Amino acid sequence: MANALAMIFHRGSVPISPLTYIFKSVRQPDQWRSKMSDSDRFFLPEWQAAQRDIGFAQAVSDGRLLHVSGTTSLDADFRPLNVGDFNAQLEFVYRQIGRTLAEFGLGFGDVVREVMYVTDMDALAAAIPLRKAFYGNGPFPASTGIEVRRLLFPELLVEIQVDALLPGQRN
Repeated sequence: MANALAMIFHRGSVPISPLTYIFKSVRQPDQWRSKMSDSDRFFLPEWQAAQRDIGFAQAVSDGRLLHVSGTTSLDADFRPLNVGDFNAQLEFVYRQIGRTLAEFGLGFGDVVREVMYVTDMDALAAAIPLRKAFYGNGPFPASTGIEVRRLLFPELLVEIQVDALLPGQRN
């Protein structure tokens, strides 16, 4: 077994690490770059500079789904808003997600997957009526709630990521 592994992790006379072998066999560096253009990406105007500095887009369309980044309660200078108020942060987050969806002609009825990261699961459970107000009577997305120790800033209490089906993609 050891000899077989040694043969796998040697290229010629140069040994390589198992991770290098795995990554080189899966993708070459030129394949790591996205084939999508900037027109497939959306930045919230007030967050655009910070999003570009950090290295992420608010949303990316792959032609079938719109992938909306985890969204938190931050002001235009990327500072936490509504500190200590879970419901106010939750409402702000859903409004920002709604703005992003609207840029692509979508609404909450188009959301097919939602992941909620919260620092207090009891606060999320108590806020379910507020969350549900954004989805109305449905359709509802597949949804996951995950309690985390903290988010990007310690004052943030909730972060939500969604995927939505783009127009013309429903069966």
